[in-house]
Amino acid sequence: METKSIMLRKLLLFSFFLSIFTLTAQTNLSGFLPSNSNSGIRFGWQTALHDDTYVVSSQTFSSTLGKVFVFSKVNQVLTQQSVLYADDAVSTDQFGRSIAIFGDYIAVGSPFHDSEFTDSGAVYVYKKIDNVWTFIQKITAFDTSADKNFGSCVKIQGTSLFVSAPNDQNSNSSGSVYVYSYNGTNWSFQQKLTVPLTTELGLKFEVQGNLLVAIDALDAHHTFTYNNSWILSDSTLYIGNLEYDLRDFVLDGERLYITAVSPMNPTDNAVLILNRVNNTWVFEPGVDGNFNDFYIGKIAVSGTHMLVGYQNYIFQVERKFPIRYYKKISNSWVLQTTFYGEGAAGFDDYFGNSIAMQDAEILIGAPEEGIALSTGKAYAFNLNLLSVSSFEKNNIVVYPNPTVNNILFENQTLLEVAQYELFSSSGKLITLSSKDSSFISLENLHSGIYILRTTFENGSFENHKIIKY
Repeated sequence: METKSIMLRKLLLFSFFLSIFTLTAQTNLSGFLPSNSNSGIRFGWQTALHDDTYVVSSQTFSSTLGKVFVFSKVNQVLTQQSVLYADDAVSTDQFGRSIAIFGDYIAVGSPFHDSEFTDSGAVYVYKKIDNVWTFIQKITAFDTSADKNFGSCVKIQGTSLFVSAPNDQNSNSSGSVYVYSYNGTNWSFQQKLTVPLTTELGLKFEVQGNLLVAIDALDAHHTFTYNNSWILSDSTLYIGNLEYDLRDFVLDGERLYITAVSPMNPTDNAVLILNRVNNTWVFEPGVDGNFNDFYIGKIAVSGTHMLVGYQNYIFQVERKFPIRYYKKISNSWVLQTTFYGEGAAGFDDYFGNSIAMQDAEILIGAPEEGIALSTGKAYAFNLNLLSVSSFEKNNIVVYPNPTVNNILFENQTLLEVAQYELFSSSGKLITLSSKDSSFISLENLHSGIYILRTTFENGSFENHKIIKY
């Protein structure tokens, strides 16, 4: 009798989860692995991208060293360029725990590297020289000490390199962000950022333009502004009025996007949005991130695109992890679809453990995908180029296709069209037409493949592949 009861509960739970994954449109993505089998463990641990260069790290496991893999993307095709690893690294250094790329420079954090002291940490910098990624400099803190964990988080912006050391011990606080500048030959120390009475400042930080926001162990966000040097502007404490535990954040322009979970109700997930107005963070309408029993996790935002990942769950039934894709339409974030990786249905893949985004280009890590030793996988795609079959179709008729001059379109649904957009095969926006348009001219465009996107007033959209002779 007890056995039948247990089986019944399992069946009901399975039915519950089956209903979860059929409620909304979903998009299944195709991933990639390094070109050789020596990928280390948990490929997709961290991800970063800039222009046409995609960077993915694997994680240290036992005696296996962490590595960083560099790919180039041309016409939406990925080609592996390099495998980066430190000659003086050991398996406990966590080489690749943080990575950053900007232009021709890649920075790799190794926060548990023993440089003079145990777990003092280091950052390795690589430069693209004659199309080859070459190691140029190893950076350690000028005031290095034991357990500093220098390199826990790294960012590159222009000729500036930022490195956090959350366990750096200061006179009345812990945690620092070190700032370096490139002088044409190497990266030299410029400034050390600290905040009085903080604990583990720099667990994560984001920098964009003249704003740098760093989080500490108490979920407080500390904002620095740049004017010849970085100056602490303000600290935002208790975001959400203690109603939420903060999970991740990202800075896009002058807006801060924060994923948060209610400690009283774990299924109450949210994306909190703050706008920088007159040197103060002001709340804007956020996004309800409720996804049944999943806890909200990573977030990435670029312009009108937002990806929200989920990092664990309440009901202990292993399964694939989702990522929700929202698009900003008429100042509101509208859910478009839910992404899934290629992992087996009954196993945790941690799809979305890391998310990198630049405009519509996306790079996602799924480090636990793969049953044998969690070999991991990564996913790269352009949001503007997803096929029409990826989303629920609304039956916009497009003709003639292929075409020589014009394409015409006809809305055969009851939905109102908001706009039509024509993209190149690389994802570049070519033409934006109003909802009243009935055609787009391709007469002056080169022969090739283009993407027509139709966005509806309710926020949904569909894509059509257009062939121009």
